[in-house]
Amino acid sequence: MHPHDIPSWSGAEALSQRLKGQRVLAAIVFTDAVNFSAHMGADEEGTLHLMQRDLQVMMALCQRFEGQVLKTTGDGLLMYFTSAVKAVECAIEIQRAIVQAASALPPQDILAHRIGIHLGDVFFSETDVMGSGVNIAARLQAKADPGGICISQTVYDVVKNQLELKATYLGPQELKNILDPIPVYQILAAPALESLATYTTPVRKPSEPELPSPYKGLKKFELEDKDRFFGRDQLVAGLVNELERNGLVLLLGASGSGKSSVVRAGIIPGCWRSWEPVW
Repeated sequence: MHPHDIPSWSGAEALSQRLKGQRVLAAIVFTDAVNFSAHMGADEEGTLHLMQRDLQVMMALCQRFEGQVLKTTGDGLLMYFTSAVKAVECAIEIQRAIVQAASALPPQDILAHRIGIHLGDVFFSETDVMGSGVNIAARLQAKADPGGICISQTVYDVVKNQLELKATYLGPQELKNILDPIPVYQILAAPALESLATYTTPVRKPSEPELPSPYKGLKKFELEDKDRFFGRDQLVAGLVNELERNGLVLLLGASGSGKSSVVRAGIIPGCWRSWEPVW
């Protein structure tokens, strides 16, 4: 499976014509897989398959509770509801479904998810949705425990008398890029959700044992070692050329494989030589 095989919707595909260009009050649900990058590092193909499986469950439940999937984020969903009650009901059912499925699965086939929900102002552009409702929902999910749901005070005040909730008050929380602290409640949809914390650490497939890096323990090359850093001239030249064209490169590699040395003793001196004025 390729990453592009995960279902994806743009805002233009998911939104009706009447909402484009409008600002409305909406209940936004934001989901995110726990330790997704680490899972991908341990087993990329298997993780993509598991992610597609869980996203399909979430999408089906979103539709059942009269919500609308706005887009995928690769390891989660951004969903829109006109009702805060429906949004919370949907989130609870998502986490319950994940737990129910997990009870019959081996650890390597389980992904845990966090969910954040906020009721706020959002703006629908031609291709996307944005605004405080989206931003706060995204930050709230990061505060949730694996298998948990974090909701804002605004959402809690709307649903507290209409749903039977097991909610814990976490107090005012500082959220990244949000000016004022937001009072937050966390919901555990079922006691069994607590067991999902066991599966937040990725399990490497038995056929692919983790091998120790042969490079660990070696001294990193620093800027002053540039004259002794050799053997990667072609790599460094290619990266310097890419920097000159685009202004940004992404250097990936296993821990201890020498990424820092390439940057410090290779790319930086290479940039200096490339950009040195000729008189």
